[in-house]
Amino acid sequence: MARIARLPHFAGVILACGCLIGMLGFGPRSGMGFLLTPMSSAHSWGRDVFALALAIQMLLWARPNPSRARWRIVSAPR
Repeated sequence: MARIARLPHFAGVILACGCLIGMLGFGPRSGMGFLLTPMSSAHSWGRDVFALALAIQMLLWARPNPSRARWRIVSAPR
């Protein structure tokens, strides 16, 4: 009798996908902390400068999102 290849257990696949998503999502966040000390010492910046830069970046990224969503709804094929 031929052996049937077993598929990976579904819970293991979900766990592996979740770990992969976590690793990809954490990379950019940890990069900022990794580069904070060398950039701060090279330019004589404090943590407040980085905090302000990140706050401005978040605001600029979040601002156009409602208009993009509205444009996608209007321009979607029907």
